[in-house]
Amino acid sequence: LPLLAGLTLATLLEDPELEESIRKRSMEHAAIALAHFHRLGFTHGDAMAENVLVDVAAGVAHWFDFETIHEASRSPAWRRADDLRALLVTCVVRTAPEKRVETLDLIRDAYADEEIDRVLAASFTSIWRRSLTLHLLQAPLSFQCFCELGQLLRADK
Repeated sequence: LPLLAGLTLATLLEDPELEESIRKRSMEHAAIALAHFHRLGFTHGDAMAENVLVDVAAGVAHWFDFETIHEASRSPAWRRADDLRALLVTCVVRTAPEKRVETLDLIRDAYADEEIDRVLAASFTSIWRRSLTLHLLQAPLSFQCFCELGQLLRADK
């Protein structure tokens, strides 16, 4: 395997010295790379900020850690939305509360798929959905933040 340059998106987002423009571009690169991966017909199964390497200088992101797979019975749209949900949740927990809407919009715009956006919004209707519960445990959001994300996702852009 090639040695790839960069840091995980989680590491970048946790850096208090990181410039806001680099923070935004890093999340954007991760979402674009995930969308490209999905267009190729694949899903990740654990698309968290910890599992994407971002090379800020080159302006690219590379997904890794493919040991988790989605249930085959789930639709492709559901699997893609699950990946996007994992990325979104693990970025939002590393975002200041006043910038959550901006982070949400940035990731959704970079991913740019209205069908997946609708499936993603529907996934925030109940905290007890298995995959969502797993992602919330991996990147703990407050219940208030969960509700806020659901409302924002269901609102018209």
